[in-house]
Amino acid sequence: MPPSSQPWTSPNRPMLMKPTIICVDDEPIVLKSLKAELKEMLQNTYSIEIAESGEEAIDLLKDIQKNNGTVELVISDFVMPRMNGQQLLTRIHDLSPMTEKVMLSGRTNNEGLIQTINSIRLFRFIDKPWDKQFLQATVNEAIHSYRQESQLKHQHKLLLKNNQQLNELIHEKEKLADELRELNQELEERVLQRTKELVESEKMASLGGMVAGVAHELNTPIGICVTSASYLQGEASRIFTQHKQKTLQKKDFENFIEVTAKAAQIILKATGQASHLVDSFKQVAVDMNNEELREFNLHDYILLVLANLQPDLVKISNKIDITGAKDLLIECYPGIISQIFTHLLINSQDHAFDDHGHIEIDVRYENPNVKVSYRDHGKGMDTDTLENIFEPFFTTCRHSGHLGLGMHILYNQVTQNLGGTIDCQSTPNKGTLFELTFPIGLDKIGSRE
Repeated sequence: MPPSSQPWTSPNRPMLMKPTIICVDDEPIVLKSLKAELKEMLQNTYSIEIAESGEEAIDLLKDIQKNNGTVELVISDFVMPRMNGQQLLTRIHDLSPMTEKVMLSGRTNNEGLIQTINSIRLFRFIDKPWDKQFLQATVNEAIHSYRQESQLKHQHKLLLKNNQQLNELIHEKEKLADELRELNQELEERVLQRTKELVESEKMASLGGMVAGVAHELNTPIGICVTSASYLQGEASRIFTQHKQKTLQKKDFENFIEVTAKAAQIILKATGQASHLVDSFKQVAVDMNNEELREFNLHDYILLVLANLQPDLVKISNKIDITGAKDLLIECYPGIISQIFTHLLINSQDHAFDDHGHIEIDVRYENPNVKVSYRDHGKGMDTDTLENIFEPFFTTCRHSGHLGLGMHILYNQVTQNLGGTIDCQSTPNKGTLFELTFPIGLDKIGSRE
């Protein structure tokens, strides 16, 4: 065999960068003709190597693989001494399963050919002498088949990598779910402890509403995580099945990569929201006083609440009018009354006014109840805000750190702790009116306006 046909045997020869086609035939003239046609056909884009025996071809393949080269196609004669084409291509298949294999022969052993086709995935059989156009078509199709198989293998690796990343995301989701379960358990324990403290002052209903709101808020981001992860699992299974069935298209795979990235962003955002909510709830501290029921002057107590709130009422401190019954005595829990007016005044401060405002508080006795009208001449509310004003965690200023619990606690204090009612009326740019009605108590002493 001429030296030029053994380019990979020299240790000093630089590694070839072009993909390789190996031609094997025991007739040099056939090899020369085949190599010339392939070079003309492929325009020097491939390295065309030749071997006059199966043994030489095997050594050539091993040297190419050792130097990280690729052999995309082997064209071998069927009838050769020592190692025939069937034996050679079987060895080639064992050493490089992806390499496409084409058989040449003028004397066909049908039984051996069928056995070869079945055992090594023979790409095509070509009769000698070959038709030039048929040879060209066969080589082009074989190269395309190799490239496609190589691309699918690469996509399979990417798919496995994405599956691994998906499993990591699912693991993180499960870890977060465990942490949230622990936090929920911790919250439940805190609720139980707090409930024991609140039973004597009848404040269990308010706290129960808060806990229900937290659970609802936590369910939303957790549900998003579960839905996104489940969807990704389904998509990954579908893509993997298409790959196994060799029906996977490039567009499908690129879409899957895009969906995976977007779903990961959704999961991360949802877990961040859940974490923020848990941290915020831990910091919520509502003043639930365990006072004894006692008798006091409602007008004077409202003035006392206003005096204590002066530092927090910069916008409205000098424009609060209190009218109505000044001598009305009620039997109630002072701490609840304090919290009711604190919530109302702070709500006006934060939501009703941009600058200075005007508030009117009117106290009346309407047998057998006390009626309090609280009006601010502020911005007012639209219909949607008005309908949700007493809902837990509803706020129009969440960006400012508001949790949306104030009006919900106020509602529970009036309706559950005082056994009364509360109504809200509002129109944009025309202010807001809260009307509270609750029993005066066991003894009704003083003025009855």
